[in-house]
Amino acid sequence: MSSRFTKGSLWELTIDANCIPEGRYTFREAQDELLIFGVGSSISFGLARDFYTPFLRPVRDTTAERTSATTFINKYADLYVSQSLPKVAASGFTFCVMDQRLRKRFSTLVRLAGRRYH
Repeated sequence: MSSRFTKGSLWELTIDANCIPEGRYTFREAQDELLIFGVGSSISFGLARDFYTPFLRPVRDTTAERTSATTFINKYADLYVSQSLPKVAASGFTFCVMDQRLRKRFSTLVRLAGRRYH
């Protein structure tokens, strides 16, 4: 990959990474083997560097729209409910943390979405 991960740069995740939806996200930092991205100030998620780097593309257009917290939470909840088992090995590790307000919204969406699948 010809681009470096620079704090504050915009990247497009071109696939759903477990429950992390594809979209455009701000790079925050690299920690060991993880790349940490953010959605505004209220959501952070990590992707296993070696596994997901091929699915990340730098966004050079400074006016490009970033994925919003609302869009992220809605898609994240749908993916969370629809996936019964992880589809990738541990090498495709991901995690997501969010503030209390969004976590409550996420829980509500999971509960409502779960009714559609049962």
